[in-house]
Amino acid sequence: MRASALQNTPVTEFVTRTAVSAARRVIEQHERIELSERDSLLLLNMLEEPPPPNAKLMARFGAVPLLGAPLSPLLPLMTISKVLESARNP
Repeated sequence: MRASALQNTPVTEFVTRTAVSAARRVIEQHERIELSERDSLLLLNMLEEPPPPNAKLMARFGAVPLLGAPLSPLLPLMTISKVLESARNP
């Protein structure tokens, strides 16, 4: 009650505004990925020069390359965390 009085707002409005603000922070924390400098460089390098898919990746996504076609466009897009995970655990 004192905090709402200091801001000259009704308690209900103060509580609602505070809860919404906290909820936005929680959602943002779960939607954003912060990479270390090393992981950022690894990701950029993998995007520029993707490694060939290994057997584990091929089995997971069931990719069947067409004759003469490059393989990477056939693979589904992966999230950044999956790309980094596959780079660390080939």
